[in-house]
Amino acid sequence: MKYEWRQSNTQEYLYVEADNHYDLGFGTGKGMCKNILFMKAALDKRYVQIPTDIFDDRATPDELTERFVSFIPENYMEEIKGMYDGVKSETIEDISFNDILRQSVFINVLYQALSRLPITFTFEGCTDFGVVNPDGSVTHGQNYDSDANTAKANAFVHHKLKGAPEAFIYRTGADLGTACGINENGVCLTVSVVNSNFPAPIMIPRGVLIREAMKTDNAKDMQQAMTDEKGQSPFAYNLVFSDKKRVVATQSTPLETRVFDVKRILVQSNQYDYVDWFKYMKNPYYSRKRQLYAEQLIESIYARHGGVSNDDLLEILRDEPIICRKTPTSETTLFLTRESFGYGMPKGKIGRIPF
Repeated sequence: MKYEWRQSNTQEYLYVEADNHYDLGFGTGKGMCKNILFMKAALDKRYVQIPTDIFDDRATPDELTERFVSFIPENYMEEIKGMYDGVKSETIEDISFNDILRQSVFINVLYQALSRLPITFTFEGCTDFGVVNPDGSVTHGQNYDSDANTAKANAFVHHKLKGAPEAFIYRTGADLGTACGINENGVCLTVSVVNSNFPAPIMIPRGVLIREAMKTDNAKDMQQAMTDEKGQSPFAYNLVFSDKKRVVATQSTPLETRVFDVKRILVQSNQYDYVDWFKYMKNPYYSRKRQLYAEQLIESIYARHGGVSNDDLLEILRDEPIICRKTPTSETTLFLTRESFGYGMPKGKIGRIPF
């Protein structure tokens, strides 16, 4: 097992190389110890604020955690155990195995709560772009908005696990992976969450689906890997997938996914485009201005240059204040494209995907 913090053009990421999931978790836990401890403190505050009576059967957040954990395959449970042992080897601070379990599925539990709360408040402001250029090349990427209070828990991680493609993904604390990353096969995934009133089923956690999706070698297989055997999704969200020749996009309620191939340009944000799904959104117009503005930007560049390059996309992703945002509750915390990555918005020195 090997782990070390590396830099690409001053942008930091954790590199972990291992022969098995336990060792991968151990290296991740050691390397991300500070991130995981920070996330423990953030969740201790957040879970106290979730009213347990919003759930249909009065389940507590910890009880919901246990239900999601029962869907985690053994190899990923070994990775979670490895993360716990890795963190414990680095610190004398009080942290339990249950704290690591909680972090591994926290986003699923949090979504269960937010989908039931009668408010339109949201942290999300992601905008995803996918382009198939006239010469057949593909450009794809996103900015990622999230809770400013958990930014210190975030890290890019380069996994090299024996028997699986190398993967470069974004992680928050001890989660198994967030839907933003690319593997050595050139298959890329980005996400925008919909602020929905549609609770998801208790099912395979999102982090497990993401990690399995990162084992694929084409956009279509990656897309199919992001639902379970029943076609269910752990979120109401929009995803964009690309390989070297193709861009595939989905919009999903927890119980249905609609898929389409991108022929030229796609922009997706935190909303559904289907009229019959407007009833599932707490605010159908939450990201409409940003969506239309982003479409105008990328259409203009496509018309002017006869296509969209990675540098063109970075120009769009650094646009303020509509694409890149900073509000009292959220901020653009990172960006990722098929070639580039970094924290915050793409200003200054920009990292290169390390394979």
